[in-house]
Amino acid sequence: MSIAAITSKGQITIPKDVRDRLGLRKGDRIEFKIAKNNTAILVPRTTRTDDVFGMLSHYAKGKTISVEDMHRGIAEGFRRGKL
Repeated sequence: MSIAAITSKGQITIPKDVRDRLGLRKGDRIEFKIAKNNTAILVPRTTRTDDVFGMLSHYAKGKTISVEDMHRGIAEGFRRGKL
């Protein structure tokens, strides 16, 4: 069992064994969910590049685009005020 104390500013330090078990790192975000019986549930809200890599690949359907084309598309978006 891991225990953490609350500071006068309402902050806690998540014990190392808990951070390791949840894979939490500096800058990660967490969500606190409160159950009906006042039990708090800590939910990691981390999104890393590896987690989303290839997520949209089914939209490409074999299409490729050059970096230059990406830059042109971004510049055009800025010109049109859409970015």
